[in-house]
Amino acid sequence: MAPFLKKIQSQPFFLALMALFFVAHGYNQNHASVTAMDFAVLLGEYWMGTILVFLFGLLIYSKMVKAALFAFGLMFLELFFGPFHDGLKKISPTFFLAKYSVLLPLLLLLTVVFVWWLKKTHNSFHRLFAYLNGCFLLLLLIEVPSFFSGSQAPPKSGLPACTTCRKPDVYLIIADSYSDSLALADALHFNNGAFLSQLRNRGFHVVEGSHSNYNYTPFAMSSLLQMNYLPGVRGYNSDKHDRDLCAGYINRNPVVAFFRENGYAIKNASIFNLADEPTQARQNYLLLGKDLVRSQTFLQRLQRDLGYHLVTTLNLQSAIASYTFYTKKCNDKVLGLLRDEIGQRSQQPRFIYTHLLLPHYPYYYDQNGRERPLSYFKAGYEFDQQAYLEYLQYGNGLFLRLIDAIFKNATQPPIILLMGDHGFREFHPSRLPDPKYYYMNLNAVYLPDGNYQQFYKDLPAVNQFRALLNSAFGQHLPMLKDSAVLIQE
Repeated sequence: MAPFLKKIQSQPFFLALMALFFVAHGYNQNHASVTAMDFAVLLGEYWMGTILVFLFGLLIYSKMVKAALFAFGLMFLELFFGPFHDGLKKISPTFFLAKYSVLLPLLLLLTVVFVWWLKKTHNSFHRLFAYLNGCFLLLLLIEVPSFFSGSQAPPKSGLPACTTCRKPDVYLIIADSYSDSLALADALHFNNGAFLSQLRNRGFHVVEGSHSNYNYTPFAMSSLLQMNYLPGVRGYNSDKHDRDLCAGYINRNPVVAFFRENGYAIKNASIFNLADEPTQARQNYLLLGKDLVRSQTFLQRLQRDLGYHLVTTLNLQSAIASYTFYTKKCNDKVLGLLRDEIGQRSQQPRFIYTHLLLPHYPYYYDQNGRERPLSYFKAGYEFDQQAYLEYLQYGNGLFLRLIDAIFKNATQPPIILLMGDHGFREFHPSRLPDPKYYYMNLNAVYLPDGNYQQFYKDLPAVNQFRALLNSAFGQHLPMLKDSAVLIQE
């Protein structure tokens, strides 16, 4: 026992335990979105960061004990700044210590004092080492039950397998904020008939009066893939509880479970985590996976809360361009993933979910495919309805080319669902229309056998996959009563 106590008092196990606790706690808080691979990557990142800071401390102090405490102090600030700052803001949003103009100079002063004191002191720190080692070991033990209880088995659809069904590839292509033809005509005075005719010429059935059941993307996609309304949501798009809940509903849903149970490979070319496969298309709209845990750290909080000053105060063109075209890079990544899947000749049937933030603003292209200059993207441009319509027309050409490529490369006729997750919402506050337009979405369906009986007029999104599974996969799911849920920002 004595050698063990001696090591507890002399070895900085707490450096490794602290990073492990931080990642484990973040994993437990966000089980629905953070995968085991995310856990491993984050732990590797923070252990490597700790080692680098420790080695830098050795250059300053030449002693392991002091270098370990130097690394502990800096990494503690990095890892636990978020909860500390949130606690200050809970006292009062205007609490003076919560303001960065006060907090950052104070933290800098404390860091300088800490580094200087550590240089001068002759303390052996045996008791402090024992306390920190014991403290983080205890905290980790507290996290262990949640760590294992939160690990979930793959979801089950609860539906019978279809052993006699043909199993074509299924493409779910979401065009974010794409309104249906009636909403475009009534609210934006635009006739989208030429595009719909092109779809019909290719064998698509366009659902008249289609609409989502929620007016914001996380909720609309959750309801679509859950084939149900969403229990437990509070009804606010900016609410972390609701966003985390929706991320879980999208990640683990009965639609994907059904296809997986029927031998399908699940391919994620979207902006969300799906079937525990992390998104490869990072976007600044919704934090997912590793970013949820990273968002609690000091450097990430500075970037999130103060990074906009690079644009608004310093007017750095590189920062403005990076911020403005972030979503375009996300779309380009999604398109690359989708085109890769289209080009594959897979022996296994695939369910491919693609989610493009298009014609959702920012409106990057005009109707002829010319990229808009940086000078165009100013405050209020999201209300430019003409720009939205031109971006939508650019999207029409893009979607037709993708559909033609799918047909050309398919080994057997595929199923294609081309949908808006919801309708256009960016009306100027002075000219708000009937909220019904927020829900009215494009819904075009291609089924190889042309059996569109289930895709009835005014079909709500909550019944979309019920209709598909009934039509093409031998199911007998009842249609749910239609209801529109207004989510507040």
